[in-house]
Amino acid sequence: MSRRKHNAKSFLNNSTKAQDKKIYIDFVRKTVLTKLNVSYSELKRTHSQDRIFFLALQHVTATKKAICTAFDLEVERQCRNKRDFEKSGQLVQTLKRHKCKFTGEPAHYLTTDKSKFNEILCNFKR
Repeated sequence: MSRRKHNAKSFLNNSTKAQDKKIYIDFVRKTVLTKLNVSYSELKRTHSQDRIFFLALQHVTATKKAICTAFDLEVERQCRNKRDFEKSGQLVQTLKRHKCKFTGEPAHYLTTDKSKFNEILCNFKR
C-alpha cells in the first residue's frame, strides 16, 4: 500500500486547485447574475432548474458540470435538458473536448447563445 507524501508543496498545490475552482465557479455565477440583473436567491425563486441552465448558458460558455455547480443544479437532470435543447436547436456543444476550467478533465463546452454557435461548432479556442 503506497502512502501519499504530505508536505507543504503538495498542500499548497491542492489548496491552490481548490481556490481556482472556487474562483471559476464564483466568476460563472457572478457573470450570469450580473447580466440577468438578479440576485442568486431571486433567480432560484423565480426560475426552474431547466430555465436557469438555459439562461446561464446564454451568458457564459461553460461545461455542464461548471454550470450545475455554480447554480446548485442536478447534473443528471441537466443531461436530459441538454439533449432536449440540442434536439430543438437551442444549444450546441464543442465538437472536441477541451480541458474543463472547473474539473480539469476533458469536456464539451456548451452555449445557448445563438450568436456563438458558429464559433463553438467551427473553431472553439480555449
